[in-house]
Amino acid sequence: MELSEKISILPILLNLKRKVVAVRIIKNKKEYDSINAKEIKSKVTYCYMIKRGGSGQHFKSKADNFWCVGASKALGLIDVPENVISGEVYESLGLYIDREVAKSAQEDIKYIEERNYGIEVFPLEDYPNRKFDVAIIVDTSYPIMRIAQGYSYYYGINKSIRIGGNQAICSESTATPYLEDDINISMLCSGTRFFAKWDENDISIGIPYSKMNNIIDGIINTINPTEPNEKKLRIIEELSKKGIDLGIELDKNYYI
Repeated sequence: MELSEKISILPILLNLKRKVVAVRIIKNKKEYDSINAKEIKSKVTYCYMIKRGGSGQHFKSKADNFWCVGASKALGLIDVPENVISGEVYESLGLYIDREVAKSAQEDIKYIEERNYGIEVFPLEDYPNRKFDVAIIVDTSYPIMRIAQGYSYYYGINKSIRIGGNQAICSESTATPYLEDDINISMLCSGTRFFAKWDENDISIGIPYSKMNNIIDGIINTINPTEPNEKKLRIIEELSKKGIDLGIELDKNYYI
C-alpha cells in the first residue's frame, strides 16, 4: 500500500473528528509565491490556522500575518529576542517560579533557528500525494494512543517527548517534530485553548514526514492486538466502502 493510500484511510483507522493538518515550512519568497493557495491577509494566531486546516481549508501565510509572536519565533519567521532566551519574558508572565527555571525551560523549548518566510497549511487527506514537513492531529487521547502504538511497533518506546504546557501547537507540535525528526505529543496550552477553542479533552501530536509511512503501517499492524470488536467492526465497515480489506480479526487482542 502506497503512503498516499495509507494517508487516505488514516481518518478511518483513528476515527478522527477533524482532518489531519499538514504544514510546510516555506524558506523564501519565490517558493511562497509559487504555492497555489489562498493567502491569509489578516493577522491570526498559528493555532487558529491549524484549526482552520483541520476544518478542510488550504492556505498560506507569511510572517506579517502571524498575530502570535511566540509562533513566529518557533517557526523561524523572526529572531528570538535575548529577553526570551534569558527567561525574562516568561518569568514576568508568572509561568515559572523564577528566572533560572524560566531560562531552563526556554532552553528546552524548540525554535527553528534558520530564518523562514512563511508556511503552507492543508488538510492532508485532500492532498495525500503532497509532501509536508509536519502533520498535526488534534483529537482526544484515544487516537493519539493508537498513533503512539503504531510508532512503538517500529521504533519502540519514544524517549524524547517534550511537554511543557506552553507554545503547544507552534513549538511542541510543529517545531519540535520538525527539528527532532520525531513525533511529539502536547497537552496543548492555555493560549491555544483560548484562541482556537479546542475541546477540553483535546491533545495534539506532531508527526514528521519521515515517520508517517511507518506509523500508519504500525497502526494497521496493531489493530488486531489492540482494538476491541466494536472499533474493529467500524473500521471494517468503513474500509469495505473503499474496497480495502486489512485482514482484521474479531475476538483477537492481547488483553483478553
